[in-house]
Amino acid sequence: MFEGRQARVRETNQREGEYNFVTGLSAGRDNQFVTITPYRQSWSAGHLFPLHLLFMEESDQRYVLGEGLETDYWLPSALNQGGYSWRGKTRVDGVPCEVFSREDDQDTISVAAEHSYIVCQRELRDKTKRLIESVRNTRLKEIRPKVWFPMVQVQERYSKDPMVPKWDLSKPTCVLKVVVSGVSVGGIEDKDLHIAVPKGAIVDDQILNARYQRTGAGLSTLETGIKGGKHAVIESAARAPAQAVRPTTVVLGVLLGLLSSVTVAVGYRRVKAGGNGVGRRGVSLKHGR
Repeated sequence: MFEGRQARVRETNQREGEYNFVTGLSAGRDNQFVTITPYRQSWSAGHLFPLHLLFMEESDQRYVLGEGLETDYWLPSALNQGGYSWRGKTRVDGVPCEVFSREDDQDTISVAAEHSYIVCQRELRDKTKRLIESVRNTRLKEIRPKVWFPMVQVQERYSKDPMVPKWDLSKPTCVLKVVVSGVSVGGIEDKDLHIAVPKGAIVDDQILNARYQRTGAGLSTLETGIKGGKHAVIESAARAPAQAVRPTTVVLGVLLGLLSSVTVAVGYRRVKAGGNGVGRRGVSLKHGR
């Protein structure tokens, strides 16, 4: 559920994304539109709910397995950069949390140490200490022993522009609410890690620099989709009607043929009349062609 200043939007989207960290290839699907890219696009990164609202680094496009990020937003890199100190204890939705704050008080994080260190609440502020973002993760569920997961997430964003007079800066500009219907652990098959491209979907392949309409029923792997795209482009080119030959093209072709014939005939006569100079004039004739 996304609620903005002007309207409330409830929309069902089937959005999927996948990224191969070895090959660097990515694919994303938003309903009937699919993109294939040679980089990690946002549908497998920035829109990676609910990990995004847990501030996990995997939600960043520049995330590389085993490498940290220079950031004051994604965790745990933000905490590893230092500047945070323990400020006390609190409760978020009845869950006991440890509170940590950055030395400039622009970032306050409430962590549930007894619930697998989930970030239950985080508040980000600007230099004037005005709230610009607030996230609450509630209804924690133990999905396996000592592993907890939030079933409800709410993100409130506030305008960063204090010069906008018609907005009450004490109220959020927009609210994003994510409700997780279910979580399962294990039982994942390889096919579950790849997007499915429905029949009739428009595919924007940035590797082939081509756009086409999918005719098959689905994809098993990203590499299969790229191969299928090559075939689709070839078939599309084969079905395209041949371009009509323009009359001017025919005339120019005939004139070029006549000029070539005259050049060869004149050159042959010069060679034949030259006698002992055949070798030199022969080279000159070849260069003239």
